[in-house]
Amino acid sequence: MLIWVQQHTARVQYTFDLIFRQILGYTHPLRFTTDKVLFINDTDIKLQYGGEKHRSNTPFPYLRATPLLWQKGVQQLDISIGTYENCLTLFEVEQKNAELPFDVAAACFFLATRYEEYWPHKPDEHGRYRAEDSTAFKHHFLQKPMVNIWANQLKKIVCGIFPHASFTEQQYWFLPTFDIDSAYAFRLKGTRRTLLASASDLLNKRQNNNLQRWQTLLWDGNDPFDTYELIEQIHESYSPKPIFFWLLANYSKFDKNINYLNKDFQELIRRIAHQHISGIHPSYFSSERTNVLKEEKKRLEEIVNQTIIHSRQHYLRLQIPETYRQLMAEGIQADFTMGYSSQIGFRASLCTPFLWYDIENERITPLKIYPFAVMDVTMQQYMQLSPAEALTQTKAIIQEVKAVGGMFCSLFHNESLSEYGVWRGWVKFYKDMVAAAVS
Repeated sequence: MLIWVQQHTARVQYTFDLIFRQILGYTHPLRFTTDKVLFINDTDIKLQYGGEKHRSNTPFPYLRATPLLWQKGVQQLDISIGTYENCLTLFEVEQKNAELPFDVAAACFFLATRYEEYWPHKPDEHGRYRAEDSTAFKHHFLQKPMVNIWANQLKKIVCGIFPHASFTEQQYWFLPTFDIDSAYAFRLKGTRRTLLASASDLLNKRQNNNLQRWQTLLWDGNDPFDTYELIEQIHESYSPKPIFFWLLANYSKFDKNINYLNKDFQELIRRIAHQHISGIHPSYFSSERTNVLKEEKKRLEEIVNQTIIHSRQHYLRLQIPETYRQLMAEGIQADFTMGYSSQIGFRASLCTPFLWYDIENERITPLKIYPFAVMDVTMQQYMQLSPAEALTQTKAIIQEVKAVGGMFCSLFHNESLSEYGVWRGWVKFYKDMVAAAVS
């Protein structure tokens, strides 16, 4: 495909590669030109982006452009909102002679790069960008993968003019993931932590919690967070298998994991890693303290005896661009943090793995982002949904992803399948979610 542009920038290259190759699976190279004569005389598949429409003896798609993909750095933007084919649009333009009434490339770039997260904003109590501040939440499309939807609209236009355009069929797939913040509720915590926790339960009259603790420790009872066999059973017939992210931090207020030197804990990690991809779960303060990520990643690599290239930030503490640059510096190739803690949906308006674009350096990076759509804590704690209510909303999201042939990625924790405390009823939710996701 030959694409005529006013300027061939890194943003142009990134955005059209995102749309045509990463999302739509276009199988041939994308070529860019600013040469009007070369473009007009070309008789193969072609598209014009920006400028006034060229006169040609053969038809081609024409897209109007706003300045965003010619700019550099981050600027305050006036984002006009419209609709097209009952679908919300960003960056409205006059449709005169154009295929679409909005700048589809600018809209995709703005959302996929998380452009608005570079703007001044007030983070939440954990330093995270708030879902409620996003354009997607404010304009009620957070639960729709708009970039995928727009990409498919553009594909329809291209194929209408060039029926022989070669696209790989988009295949929906389900990717379950688990964060292991606390491998066990009571086991392997050490004498001091166990006694302090027991005393706290006594003072706060949590008798059932204390009874469960001592039954587990003294009479070899089942630890409620030991749900690994259940996870295996639920997923044994499906592919791909879940990815597990392990918290191996030094103990802190926000990192209450088991000591990474504990031999039984290490054996659990090795057993899971033998059958599943393992990733690092960088600790709460990892992005603020020098060499912490490097050390935690090294710990996991030594336990499983393999190079770790997958990661998801603990507490979803993602600061763009700093966190992504740090991950790449330590050899991480795939990050799974792209999602919100307080709302389910699509933070980047995408349900396809995609490459991260560094706006400040105007650079296409090799870091692949795997966006998740639903998280257990979001639904149970932040949105305060019952399992039945959560299932209704999750099924709606799954249908959105299936409609565009995307990836439905879920984020759960081992404890949320424990049927313990606030998690009663969530095993059924998870089984029903998986059934809906794989059907």
